[in-house]
Amino acid sequence: MTGRTAALPRFTFSAAACAETALSWFENWDEKKIDDGLFFDRMGDVAYIDKVYMYGPPPAKVKNPTAMGAKNPVKFWSYVFIPKHIDLNKKYPLLVLPHGGVQADFTTDVKQIAKWLPGLNTSHIMGAVFFPESGGANPFTSAYNIAEDAKKMGVEFIIGDEVADIIIENNKVKGCLTASGLKINCEHIVNAAGSYAVRVSKMAGIDLAGDVYIDRHESLITEKMPMWLDALVVNYHPELSGYWQQKRMEGPDALEGEIVACFTPTKPLYGFNTHSDIYCLSRMAQSILLCQPNLENVGIVRSAANHYVGRKSGIAIIGPTSVHGFWMNIAHQGHGFMCAPGDAYALANSMVTGKVHPWIQNCTVEEPKNISETMV
Repeated sequence: MTGRTAALPRFTFSAAACAETALSWFENWDEKKIDDGLFFDRMGDVAYIDKVYMYGPPPAKVKNPTAMGAKNPVKFWSYVFIPKHIDLNKKYPLLVLPHGGVQADFTTDVKQIAKWLPGLNTSHIMGAVFFPESGGANPFTSAYNIAEDAKKMGVEFIIGDEVADIIIENNKVKGCLTASGLKINCEHIVNAAGSYAVRVSKMAGIDLAGDVYIDRHESLITEKMPMWLDALVVNYHPELSGYWQQKRMEGPDALEGEIVACFTPTKPLYGFNTHSDIYCLSRMAQSILLCQPNLENVGIVRSAANHYVGRKSGIAIIGPTSVHGFWMNIAHQGHGFMCAPGDAYALANSMVTGKVHPWIQNCTVEEPKNISETMV
């Protein structure tokens, strides 16, 4: 967000702000061309920049396959940023921001950016990305509603009991035992235990201690205030990256809401410690105030710490293991909720068909070779 970097802030808005922005997209096309030129001017000292026109295969699914142009290739513009300070003789990760059917707008116009984000300090901004059609979901209410629907379909949930051991016979899953002494017979067990995944794996005779890491990320919640901040703000500052959004904790009709902010430490804080500390708390506040100094007098009500689980390659572990019937769905580096629908489908399909679904073929327990992914 600030400083001479090629990183950019990202904004997402509710549906209420989408229509006006979509209309202005076409009205300001000439301004867009000028704005593209400003990217070259403002960032040319730190990055090699280009804008290229690409094309790919036709859409996999179209409503009318015989319609005119239905089988034409997909064409789209792409921005390319290559940092100038890197060693061109070495290999570096490729960061791809896919379109995915979601409209986005690059801009360097600080007046436009200030309209998107009230109270924004524009003095250090090099540019911003605006996603007018992006949405979000509350993981708590989503999980609750999914569970309620599952109950209607006959699924039973056991709450307040802990798995103490997994029953393995002839290298096959036969069931599990809980701390209360309950025995559950089954053919398949999915390890989706998050930061306890290593412990659960050991119950099945699989040691992941040297393969995955656990690090701490923190969040804060402010006092209530009238609703005014519609955007989810993502600050890509190289040392103070974070994101925040005002939330209606008391329901969609609430007139007040708290700001919830999350922070990713520059240097990972490894271990099971979930005690929040001043290091993360102060940096979360600095990240916010760099962008929105008008929040300096807003009080912080509480902070909390939780874990991310990942591994060196950045590829999650999803799929079968050496123990027949024992499956993994771990190491998503904080992206488990977003990946959950696809993961669940791929795992269920693999169990039923006996073949690993293509979506998760690279997500093996053994660290993938020559494949990596960066998730933040």
